[in-house]
Amino acid sequence: SGGKASFLVGGEVPIPMAQAQGQVTIDWKEYGVKLDISPQVMASGKISLKVKPEVSSLDFNNGVRINNFLVPALQSRKAETQVVLRDGQSLLIGGLIQNQESKNIEKLPFLGDIPVLGQLFRSDNFQNNETELNVIVTPHLLKAPAPDKSDKSVK
Repeated sequence: SGGKASFLVGGEVPIPMAQAQGQVTIDWKEYGVKLDISPQVMASGKISLKVKPEVSSLDFNNGVRINNFLVPALQSRKAETQVVLRDGQSLLIGGLIQNQESKNIEKLPFLGDIPVLGQLFRSDNFQNNETELNVIVTPHLLKAPAPDKSDKSVK
């Protein structure tokens, strides 16, 4: 009760940070699927939960170029809620949706670059991926184990 639990599936990306006198330091930013949970057991025996899911991904299309290095932007989707649940009752959080569109052009060298006729020698591939993250949290109250009779304190 009262402790915070964190879960991350993803990684960390280095982000250069400008400092005084032209120096640069590296700051690491997490990306991927992250879930923070802060439970608190109430006097009634119910469990108050603060739940913060986050989904982030690297976005090189909106990145920033610094000294010939491309620093990616982070696309994030976040939610935060606080609920009161009974032992074993579940909470479902949904709606963290990500859309990714991509276009890939395949062509024969030289022939695919000819105006008008080049269309006959190339293929445009469009792809749209939609991903939704759903989080289900089910808290359980754990009882402290009974003291073992063979476990005696040494005085």
